[in-house]
Amino acid sequence: MKLLIMRENEDLQQNLDEALESVNNSDTEYREQINQNERAIQRLTQRVVNFEQLFDLLTAALDGKTDLDEKLVKTVNAEESSTLIEDVKGKIQRFCEIESVVEITRTEIIHSKQEESKAIERIKELKEDLISKEIEKTAGIAEKERMYALGRVARHKEELDSIHGQIDKHSERVISEQNEIEERLKAEVQKLKSSYEEKVAAQMKAKEEMEKELIQSKNEAEKEVKSLHEREIERLNSLVNELRHEIAAFEGLNNMVIPSFF
Repeated sequence: MKLLIMRENEDLQQNLDEALESVNNSDTEYREQINQNERAIQRLTQRVVNFEQLFDLLTAALDGKTDLDEKLVKTVNAEESSTLIEDVKGKIQRFCEIESVVEITRTEIIHSKQEESKAIERIKELKEDLISKEIEKTAGIAEKERMYALGRVARHKEELDSIHGQIDKHSERVISEQNEIEERLKAEVQKLKSSYEEKVAAQMKAKEEMEKELIQSKNEAEKEVKSLHEREIERLNSLVNELRHEIAAFEGLNNMVIPSFF
């Protein structure tokens, strides 16, 4: 956005430079026209001066203040002199008319200079007004661009706030789901723990019962062994007694046989 504003400002500056260049070119052309008018005025002024000098010369000649009148009197007769004087008077009248025209031209030139000054002031005013308008236009466009940029920033902020709101909602939902999952996991763990404890308790109970059964079996086995041992001892004792009886009988028989043998 900053690059866009800078580019548009460069375009506006270029347009302003072109407008100023156009005004300067117009000013240059106008000044050239003014210079041409001044040169024409100088030429007209020189012609007026020449006419004035000629008029003074002719006036002096008619008044007899120069040698021109004497030369005219000596070289022409009265009729020719009268004709020449009338001709000179006509020329003088023509010169007066020309002087009047020159005076009018001079007045017009003065008026033209005044108009020129007014035109220059008007050009300056137009130039300043154009610069002011271009500056205001540039400022207005810059202000519009700034407001547009602020609007875009505000829209982006609203979008970001909306996204943050969605993220918060999603986070809340995720946290809620996570809590539910944790609760379910805790319940499952507790259930598994309870089941495990029950199984362990059952195994311990079964172990205790097996231990009891083993102890009982051991006791019964010990009793059985002891009973068998006692019965075996009794049987052995009985066998020993029988052997003793037999030995005793055999000894008695032997005692009876041996003396008879000898």
